[in-house]
Amino acid sequence: MEEQYISVPLNCRYFQLKAEGQARAHWYVLHGYGQLARYFIKKFTKLSANGIHVTVPEGLHRFYLEGSSGRVGASWMTKEDRETDIANYIQVLNALHHNNERANDKLERVLFGFSQGCATAMRWLCLGDVSFDHVIMWAGSFPTDLPLGEVKAKLKNTKLTLVIGDDDEFIKSQHIIELQDLLDQANIEYDLLRFQGGHHIDEFTLLKLI
Repeated sequence: MEEQYISVPLNCRYFQLKAEGQARAHWYVLHGYGQLARYFIKKFTKLSANGIHVTVPEGLHRFYLEGSSGRVGASWMTKEDRETDIANYIQVLNALHHNNERANDKLERVLFGFSQGCATAMRWLCLGDVSFDHVIMWAGSFPTDLPLGEVKAKLKNTKLTLVIGDDDEFIKSQHIIELQDLLDQANIEYDLLRFQGGHHIDEFTLLKLI
């Protein structure tokens, strides 16, 4: 048995909210595991009212959340052939970014990752050919396959903010301490924003970020 690959063009779905009035920033928002961009983007409607373009690409892998019918979700990758999946979504995100930035090159650029989208965001930042003014990691962490030195270099002129709910069922207190220790040891500067809530987007906290 011989494993082989073929390259083909892809149609990759994304959703956008245009800023109301004069635009001042462009947010690229990466959803979490099992979510769809069409629904996730609705959590960011208040941003467009505050002069922010919002672009939400969708993970390349869609699947039924339970069994073989019903609600559908998407993911960025699994453990199976992960290197290929990572290379594919980096290529897609690069293309999306360059297509958008031709018309918005003077806006502040923000990269926002939620849950699984945090690891996707950091890989894109480190492995892609993009740069951002601000990176926001909400309810997620760094992928362990990225050297911290490389992450630090990419964040040199970029603000980093971590957002975590006090009652997040997936991000426990010990995990937060370990993440902070990791960042401190690497001398990576960051802001930590906490809120009362679980593994979700809290609108009041989201608006504080803008």
